[in-house]
Amino acid sequence: MLFERLEPAEQPSSTGLKKNMVQTKLPKNWHNLYTPEINKKRSLALKGIRKSNETKERMKNAKKGKEGYWKGRKLSEETKQKIREAQYKLIKEGKHNLWKGGISFKPYSIDWTETLKRAIRERDHYLCQLCSQYGNEVHHIDYDKKNCSPDNLITLCHNCHNKTNNNRNYWKLYLEALLTWGGQIPSTEESKRSARL
Repeated sequence: MLFERLEPAEQPSSTGLKKNMVQTKLPKNWHNLYTPEINKKRSLALKGIRKSNETKERMKNAKKGKEGYWKGRKLSEETKQKIREAQYKLIKEGKHNLWKGGISFKPYSIDWTETLKRAIRERDHYLCQLCSQYGNEVHHIDYDKKNCSPDNLITLCHNCHNKTNNNRNYWKLYLEALLTWGGQIPSTEESKRSARL
């Protein structure tokens, strides 16, 4: 058993527990309960488990009407400065999770013109190719600014374009498949069938 249950406290103790409150005692190895290996096992055990609609509704109602923790709170200038310095330090060391080695400063090719971008938007009917909303941003699928081939460019809305900046390998493969299959990514069975032909 994870926690050992003790008898109800008969009187207030030095810990400030109220009368008849049930105490729990942490196991001796409590500090090993949250190791990375155990957290990974927990994550894998819960992977693919879907919550029932009733559970989702209860979770939604539990938060309804309650303000978020940071609502109305402000960080002191001293705390903001500490956060800023920590972020700058990570960037200088090249350890910041969003730092990609300064690729945003690399120039685009001379082919990257408003005419090309307009042509790509018109090809995609000014629709985001991920969510089908209005899209006005042109995205390089392989993240190479020098590659301005129409097969490497796709129209996205602002929100979806921001999404594609994380997990780049996944988005590269996904968007390549999207263009290859004409806007519809096939199921695994369909892709196996087409590979055989």
